[in-house]
Amino acid sequence: MTIKKQLVTEDSMPFEFATEYEDLAYVRLSQGRTQDALNLIQDAIQAAGNDEAASCSVLLQFIFDWAVILLNSGQFREALTKAQETFDGREKVLGPHAIHTLNSMYWIANALYHLGRPRESE
Repeated sequence: MTIKKQLVTEDSMPFEFATEYEDLAYVRLSQGRTQDALNLIQDAIQAAGNDEAASCSVLLQFIFDWAVILLNSGQFREALTKAQETFDGREKVLGPHAIHTLNSMYWIANALYHLGRPRESE
């Protein structure tokens, strides 16, 4: 990332920076650096949102990643909110049976299970 920042700016290549932030967010999560991971995924969403070529489904992928990071850091209510946001968007854009829509449904169920609501997660 340091080398990239020496060569280009986030404004000139927002999507490339967004994917770097996304990748680093998962690295930080695996290192137990939850707040850093959350900050990075939010940076990814902001950068991707600044890319005029980014589609709605691309932005939804970053929000999905946010839900995954929240869930894996024990923030189950927040994860449920983001997973539901992703599901709603994907169902509208991709349809109810698309694999990405179904993945979002899985993460909703996962969050519900962790919130002690197993019947709703079925």
